Amino acid sequence: EKLVNEHIDQLLQIIARIWDSTGRAPGLWKADVDAAYRRVPVVSDHRKYLWEVIKHAGQIWVARHNATCFGATASVHAWNRVGALLAHLARVILHLPVVRYVDDFFSADREELAAHSLQCFARMCRLLLGEDSIQDRRMEHGNPLTVLGVKVSTSYTKVVVWVADEKIEKWSGQLNPILQRN
Repeated sequence: EKLVNEHIDQLLQIIARIWDSTGRAPGLWKADVDAAYRRVPVVSDHRKYLWEVIKHAGQIWVARHNATCFGATASVHAWNRVGALLAHLARVILHLPVVRYVDDFFSADREELAAHSLQCFARMCRLLLGEDSIQDRRMEHGNPLTVLGVKVSTSYTKVVVWVADEKIEKWSGQLNPILQRN
C-alpha cells in the first residue's frame, strides 16, 4: 500500500508540473509489460541451474528455463533491473516522465500527446523486449484512468483520486468476513 501511494504521488507530481507549464489538464496513460519475468534471458552457462519441479494434480512436472522463472528471488532482482532500465531510457531518450511499479508503467502528458507518448514508450519496449512485450490490450490512455487500482481524473480546476470500483468490491469481500468475526 505504501509503495502504491508513493507511485500515485509521483504521478500527481507529474500532473502538477504539466498543469503548471501548460495551464491545462493533462492526459494519462499506462502500459503493462506482458510476462515480464520471462523476458529476462539467462546466460547460457547459468541455465543448468534453472530447473523447476512442480507437483500439480498429483503429477510431478520438471522444466528447465532459458529465462528467469516467475517466483524466484533472482527473477525479481533481474526484472527490477530491466524495469528500471526501461524507465530510465524512457526518461532520458524519450523525455517521458515515466513512473514504474514492477511491470506497470504510467505517466501523464499534454492531453493531445498522451496517446503518442504511450505509443513511443510501447515501441521502445517492443524493440528491446520483443514485439509482443506490450500488447495493445495492455495499454490505455484517457481521462479518467485507473492506475494501480486508483482512478485518477484531471480537469481544468482539479485532480480527483479515488479507489476503483473493482478494488472496493475485492477489498470489501476480504474485509467483511474479518469484521463479522470481530
